[in-house]
Amino acid sequence: MSIYELLREVAEKLELLGIPYIVTGSLASMEYSQPRSTLDIDIVIQLQTDEADAFVAQFAGDRFYIDTDAVREAILARGMFNVIDTQTTFKIDFVLPKHIYDRRALERGVRRTTLNGIEARFATPEDVIISKLVFYKEGGSDKHLTDIGGILDLSGDRIDTAYVAEWADAMDVTALWQRIRNQPPTDQERA
Repeated sequence: MSIYELLREVAEKLELLGIPYIVTGSLASMEYSQPRSTLDIDIVIQLQTDEADAFVAQFAGDRFYIDTDAVREAILARGMFNVIDTQTTFKIDFVLPKHIYDRRALERGVRRTTLNGIEARFATPEDVIISKLVFYKEGGSDKHLTDIGGILDLSGDRIDTAYVAEWADAMDVTALWQRIRNQPPTDQERA
């Protein structure tokens, strides 16, 4: 099973339950730039306490590892939890929206069909850029800058830069955003 087949399965489960979600992280970045390897799926999810049991039931059984207590704690703390596919060891990180920005990104999500034919709701390229800026600022790896550069290379003319600038300011990553815009990484730096 590929990570995209797992994404299809997870998206179907969330949609069956009517739970709002967006795919973020590496998979979302690859929708707007170059493919790269990843072993996890990052999903922002709007999960309420009264939906926890139904959510956990969707992942119950031998195939998935899910910690019911971790799900409940994440809902209350607006944090994160994960589900592990024991057949592939792919990890699905579910993040609950903490800030107004997270809720806005969730609302702005768009339905896309991947090159692999998988249909799901993805973060917009602008929101992928903003989240990558924040992850980098928080001590993340250079892969976040590489992802941003790839998005700008392939989707730059369609990016709402005013929206990115507004949220970059709110998230205190304006200087980083301006540096990337003025001098995006070259293909050699990304390799």
